[in-house]
Amino acid sequence: MGCGSSTSTIQKEENEAATKIQTQFRGKLARDKVTQLKQERDERLAAEEQERQRLAQEQKEKQERNSAAIKIQALQKGRIARKQLQEDKEAVIKIQALQRGKMTRQRLAQQKAEQEEIERQRVIAIEVAEDADDSTAVLGKITIKYNHYTQEYDIRNGRLKKQNFFSLLDVLEGAKLHLSDKLAGFSGELYKLSPRAGTYECYSDLEDTKTYYVIVEKNAEAMKRLRADRERRERERKEQEANGGDTTDARVSNNEDKSSCSCLWGNPCVVEYNCNDWENRMKVARANGMKQR
Repeated sequence: MGCGSSTSTIQKEENEAATKIQTQFRGKLARDKVTQLKQERDERLAAEEQERQRLAQEQKEKQERNSAAIKIQALQKGRIARKQLQEDKEAVIKIQALQRGKMTRQRLAQQKAEQEEIERQRVIAIEVAEDADDSTAVLGKITIKYNHYTQEYDIRNGRLKKQNFFSLLDVLEGAKLHLSDKLAGFSGELYKLSPRAGTYECYSDLEDTKTYYVIVEKNAEAMKRLRADRERRERERKEQEANGGDTTDARVSNNEDKSSCSCLWGNPCVVEYNCNDWENRMKVARANGMKQR
């Protein structure tokens, strides 16, 4: 009885001890678990805080970069604006300088024109007075020649008003007539028309009793049309010959020009238009009785 009770008591104590140990072990495990969980939570919170701080730092750096970029852009815009403003100012200054220069040139040109007009009017007044003063006028005569044509003209104070010598201007479209003191023409002294008294043109510095020769300055365009007309007439003549028709100059049949080549009558033509052989007109005229002069 006593032994059984003792054994039961020991067994009970052992069970209680075991239960206590188990309880303590479970408590330790629970505490360790809690500690682990708390540590994990703290680490997670620390990581989250670190991430938050990193994101905040990145955001701050981004904002700073954006602010710097905006500042740089503002500076660049300001610099560009200042540069543009400076260029605009320089352009305005340049334009103003050009305008002042243009106005100056215009004033100078106007002053020059006014001075030239004053001088022209002065010369005209002198020339008009000279032309009106018969008491001092020097009269004379000159001989004008062109080919076999000869004619005398009166001169006054060594001047001869513009003339249509031998009606040359009637047949030589756009031509200009000059005078030369030598038959060779342009190798001699050339006398051209010049304005006189603001109202007419004249040949000046002519000498009494002297002979002058007419020099014709032909109009290039008119001569071009003349050559084209001669070529056309030559083609028409050849076509008429080829067709066995009348070879009379097409100008006559078309009433374009009914005058004939005067070389055949001993008078060399004075214009190329009517001449049958312009290059040899003097030879043809001499062969037909032209008097030697």
